[in-house]
Amino acid sequence: MQLIRISDGSVLWGYHCDDLCTDLFTAQDSISENVARSLALTLSDVEGQALTKRYTANAEALRAFLNARYYYGRRTKESATRTVEYLQRAVALDPQYALAYAALAEAYLSMGFLHVMRTDEAMPKAKIAAEQALKIDPSLGLSHSASGFIKLTYDWDWNCADREFQKALELNPNESVVHDDYATLLEVQGRTDEAIAEVNKARELDPLSLLISRNHGRAYYYARQYDRAIQIWRETAEMDQTFPAVNNWLTWAYEANGKYQQAIDSHLKQEAIYGMSAESLQSLR
Repeated sequence: MQLIRISDGSVLWGYHCDDLCTDLFTAQDSISENVARSLALTLSDVEGQALTKRYTANAEALRAFLNARYYYGRRTKESATRTVEYLQRAVALDPQYALAYAALAEAYLSMGFLHVMRTDEAMPKAKIAAEQALKIDPSLGLSHSASGFIKLTYDWDWNCADREFQKALELNPNESVVHDDYATLLEVQGRTDEAIAEVNKARELDPLSLLISRNHGRAYYYARQYDRAIQIWRETAEMDQTFPAVNNWLTWAYEANGKYQQAIDSHLKQEAIYGMSAESLQSLR
């Protein structure tokens, strides 16, 4: 590893993880500890523990979790199913894998939103997964965020959802998913400026996430800043032309902005790329 000053390209620090890094988990610990030391970071006891915290000691469970994260971001019916399958494998391999349970809760929510599973089937499964994550590790911010999203979208208990999101942000202020989820609550409450601030933070923390990028534009769409939303979604589409969720929103943004021919062209392009009907495209919203 190397730490490089961006302004002039000079190498400030280098580290080679050799004999001590016999497995992935040891490598992660060694690298994080050395990076913190090289940057002369002053960490509290809690921060130090978080830096080297292992959510699982099972390499295959971790691999399944990472595969699930990739598929979750694709936002299609097929990828939603694959996400759940990988996460179910992760928790089967490690029943104490709180992070995987939190992700499984979000994955079941996605199954409901994308009409892969009936909502009255998906939401209770999401609740059970979130509760299990909180039971295993109540200090995990993503567990509280998943619980908050369920309170928001299923229980319609926005006050409780807000408390869960605030707790998640307190526990893990640098988790992009937490900021992204919280932005959704702010949007439905009409607090569009705050929603934009939250999703801007999420995008800053994870600039390559297609899903967060999609939601970034959505915050501006709900704020009726259609030109900005269109700009973001066009940039997102350039990252991956096969990402259906963003192309669908782009069509609606053109329509809302009175750019009807561009909306028609965008919709026809989606049908050509995905071979999907208007009804199927609507489900991706």
